[in-house]
Amino acid sequence: ILNEIIDTHKNILILSQKIVLESLRDESLDIMRKANIALRFIGFMKGKDDLNDKSNKRLSDYKFDKLEFPHIWKNHKTTSPTEVIKRIKTAHVLVNNKVNLGEHELQHAKNLELIALTATGTNIIDLDYCKKNNIKVCNLRDYASITVAEHTFALMLTLYRQIKGLEEDITSGLWQKQKVFSMVNRRVFDLYDKQIGIIGRGSIGTQVAKLARAFGMKIEFISAQRLKDDQLKNFLKRQDVVSLHCPLNSKTKNLIALKELKYMKKSAL
Repeated sequence: ILNEIIDTHKNILILSQKIVLESLRDESLDIMRKANIALRFIGFMKGKDDLNDKSNKRLSDYKFDKLEFPHIWKNHKTTSPTEVIKRIKTAHVLVNNKVNLGEHELQHAKNLELIALTATGTNIIDLDYCKKNNIKVCNLRDYASITVAEHTFALMLTLYRQIKGLEEDITSGLWQKQKVFSMVNRRVFDLYDKQIGIIGRGSIGTQVAKLARAFGMKIEFISAQRLKDDQLKNFLKRQDVVSLHCPLNSKTKNLIALKELKYMKKSAL
């Protein structure tokens, strides 16, 4: 979006109080500074409101006014399926995590304007119903991207280096009984020069690619939302590792099943 603004306007970008501040990141400021775009907040910031200065400040360096408005806040630690309708019936805004909200539940929430998910996945929400009934849905963007990417490589190395199997050999005493320095009963691999196929080029997929480059891997991206005939089949055939980082929806559910696994190399992860 920022690149489009830069290409088409090259002037002042104005944000009102309706903008969610957390959606603006330090990287966004850097892009706009390089493009000489002045960023101003209307009725939002305390003091100086021009972020297009030469100080290279981060968002955390600025002080913002709190947005205060009359409201009633109700907090429920957990909500069972039988409690959902009663609890959402009069709500204007729902802050939700792990509670399924389909048409059966949402049709009773006549005042509902916004569902704010404290997670990344939106698969627990009936998005079609929300769109038809003008209910906005927002989720956490870039949540735990680095953590998930690092965990991806923890799993990858565990499998490629046979960590669990070697742990079992040590626990059983098999390793200690060897008369030579190494065991050859388990085959291990390097990540270097392996081809990794990443399905999804969002914040997590992008972070996985950064780590893959550090390991010297070859990288290929594919979008699960716009797959053409045989595109996934040919993609899977080329990969040594396939890593999925895409939202769960009607296009991605069962994306990798037995048929797809058969396309992959026998040694692939």
